[in-house]
Amino acid sequence: MSALKYFLLLVSTLMVVACSPTSTSAPSSSTPTPALILSLSTSPSPPKMGEVEIILTLQDAQGRVLEGAEVTVTAEHTDMSGMEMQGNAVEQGQGRYAIRANFSMSGNWSIKVQVRKGELSYQQDFALSIMP
Repeated sequence: MSALKYFLLLVSTLMVVACSPTSTSAPSSSTPTPALILSLSTSPSPPKMGEVEIILTLQDAQGRVLEGAEVTVTAEHTDMSGMEMQGNAVEQGQGRYAIRANFSMSGNWSIKVQVRKGELSYQQDFALSIMP
């Protein structure tokens, strides 16, 4: 087959593909709906070196409070390896969980929150800046 025939075959194939009908199905969402809505606040706010209460509020995707969960919090200094704390937050009621941490150093900390209840297993990371 000559080069001209290959070229014509290629062009006709491209035209068939270009003219074929497109799918009418709705596009799929690239961002899944989270199974849990998790918010973090601190007391004092903004957080300072020393004892800080980390307060977590948990809601399901419909906005109902999540009670009876196991909530594990890990805090790690992002600029100083080996500075890590971990513990379980205590349920306060109404979807609120709290844990006290002693931040002995100012700077940037990474807070990892893991939530488990039944078949639910959820993790979310937060950045926390501790003031001197």
